[in-house]
Amino acid sequence: MRPKYGMNDHLKKAQVTRRNFEAEALGLLIEASRLAYCAAGTRAPASCGAHRWESQKYRPRRTRTCVSFDGAGKEMEKQLESVSTAIIADARRFFQNDDTKNQRYFVAISGRPGSGKTTIASRLSHLINQNYHAQFNLGTQAENRPENSAAPEEDNSPAVSTVISLDGCRSVLDQFEDAAEAHRRRGSPETYDAAGYSAFMERLAAGRDEQVLRAPGFSHARKDPVADAVPVFPHHHIVILEGLYTLLTGPQVVGHHWHAASARIHFPIRIDIPPGTAKDRLIARHIQSGLCPSTLLAAQRVDSNDHPNGEFLLKHSRRPHLVITSIEDPSMATTALDQVP
Repeated sequence: MRPKYGMNDHLKKAQVTRRNFEAEALGLLIEASRLAYCAAGTRAPASCGAHRWESQKYRPRRTRTCVSFDGAGKEMEKQLESVSTAIIADARRFFQNDDTKNQRYFVAISGRPGSGKTTIASRLSHLINQNYHAQFNLGTQAENRPENSAAPEEDNSPAVSTVISLDGCRSVLDQFEDAAEAHRRRGSPETYDAAGYSAFMERLAAGRDEQVLRAPGFSHARKDPVADAVPVFPHHHIVILEGLYTLLTGPQVVGHHWHAASARIHFPIRIDIPPGTAKDRLIARHIQSGLCPSTLLAAQRVDSNDHPNGEFLLKHSRRPHLVITSIEDPSMATTALDQVP
């Protein structure tokens, strides 16, 4: 008897596999949100709903989902697994669209200073690289595999995701007309090369035809940017951009360059952290990096510079698709870039 609709068993299996991945991503996010609010003894707000997964043309706008990282041990790691699954599912839809299949998919991670953006971005990229090919290719392999053929060998495809830090787009502070003031305001929007960042985003968004693009990096020793330090290869389909101002919007307030770069993001994420916790982290960071010689001076710097920068970005950033609450999790090692003042 012919299969229903004329599909063979492999094709049916492939379609079920795809639906399962999307359902799993959605279910994990909803459960993460529900558990977080239950733990807090509150009811989830109506704005914390499910992503809408549609099989038609890719639409980047979704309902906001809130994910809170509460718990100890490896709880944050488990939650990042669910976030990476959601990103992969949405990227899959993006790449299946004929209009966008050869473009790059952008994830942005923003949050006030001290929220752990770089650590989370690095871990998410690792999880995406670990799971992407298994989830993305499984259905296609099942579709195209001849009947009675063996399963494919282990996939050794190159990394599909990479991370670019906005710190590479900082301006050289000693070149400012008032260098002392620029150093005092280190990390504020005006100490970044917004035009250069927007131009590089435009090149990234143009497609994956170029052999390799090179993003600027950051020298911890000199505390200045380094040109062409981070390679972006054609096999990097998913680019995670992390930094304070990756989601700024409103050209009249933040300027055209920040707004244009933010508009290219397909999956915006914001990391929330209590201001007091962020201040404690920043004080320790400023002392460790040598930026401030004492706790008192470090605290003054946080109050006069870091905190206002954080409030500015929270007020003038795009509405995120996911909100992550940063916690202290011993299983999440702090990366070197998180020490950048």
